[in-house]
Amino acid sequence: MASLNEHSPYVAWLGCLNAIGHKIRREGLMAIEADVERPMNEDSPFSKFPLTLKQPYLEFACDILRLMLGGMLNQPALIDLYAENALRANRSGRFWQRADEKLLRLIAVTLRMLSDEHHPNVACEFGRQVIPALKRPAFNEVEEWLREQRVDARMPLSEERISAFLSGIGVSAACKELQPSASINSNKYE
Repeated sequence: MASLNEHSPYVAWLGCLNAIGHKIRREGLMAIEADVERPMNEDSPFSKFPLTLKQPYLEFACDILRLMLGGMLNQPALIDLYAENALRANRSGRFWQRADEKLLRLIAVTLRMLSDEHHPNVACEFGRQVIPALKRPAFNEVEEWLREQRVDARMPLSEERISAFLSGIGVSAACKELQPSASINSNKYE
């Protein structure tokens, strides 16, 4: 077992997929659609982990996430089939220049577990098991690091995301400007 290396693409992908999984649990599957279509946006979980922005891994993950968004949630056999075909193509060199198969498999396994609606931490543990033994961090190290990443992620939403959410639920722009006043007396009903 290796110690946790935050500069490892394996660890970066675990962090990113964990963030995506928690976002799905918190906001629903469709909440990741913009992240999948524009992974380079600053609000995207991918941009928080720059090592996940490398190809072909980003394309591979986004393709599987698109399958999930397209109705393949709870269809693990179809996600497995897609992943196996992509891995076979990688071995033959038809699509990619021999990408790290263990990293592709980590992405596929973790997303497969998320598609089956497992908790993101459980999905990441299955992904961690794919990391080569000499590079694999200990379970406790990954669990603690993922917890730290979630605490760091609790920051205010951007105006763009807030506006998109409000328009999505039918709240007009005029209503969103209404803010509770700081001068309201909290003892009003006493």
